[in-house]
Amino acid sequence: MPLIGLTGRSGSGKTTATEAAKALGYLVLDCDRIYAEITSSITPCLKAIGETFGEETVKEGRLNRPALREKVFSDPEAMNKLNALTARFMGEEIRSRIADSSASFVLLDAPTLFQSGLDTSCDLVIGVIAPEEDCILRITSRDGISEEDARRRLAQQPSADFFRTNCHACLENTESREALYQKAYHLFSAIQKGEL
Repeated sequence: MPLIGLTGRSGSGKTTATEAAKALGYLVLDCDRIYAEITSSITPCLKAIGETFGEETVKEGRLNRPALREKVFSDPEAMNKLNALTARFMGEEIRSRIADSSASFVLLDAPTLFQSGLDTSCDLVIGVIAPEEDCILRITSRDGISEEDARRRLAQQPSADFFRTNCHACLENTESREALYQKAYHLFSAIQKGEL
């Protein structure tokens, strides 16, 4: 079954795009959610994070997200190390879920698709792009963080031009949420029909 990667910066509108894919019958695998699951109890992944980034990143058998975030968000080298470490465990879980599904198309919602190397497993990669100020507004509203922290988060992520250059197609989120949904629905439908 074709594996489609969906990626983009924080706050770009990936969730809206995934809703369109679900409506078309895609199996949508949310890498953030899978990551949360494989780090929510003592697992090989959680153990490896603690060994690599320090025991303070694991608290009471769970991932201590603030401690890990502090270590990686302002350090690109540490972020790359984290992405490489978790990619192996994520890959195993993703393959297992695909094997258990009868869906004809799979959408892999992965903000760090390129950084983790998961893009190499995808038949197509779709980027979602939005103006930076729109992303900041969504991040602060959604995550309850300051504008400064949202800007710092985006500064650690690839630019919109990176996605335009490296993705097979991009969804430009410059209008309403409904407009993005319709663009995504049309694009994922075209993929199902073999038009892309």
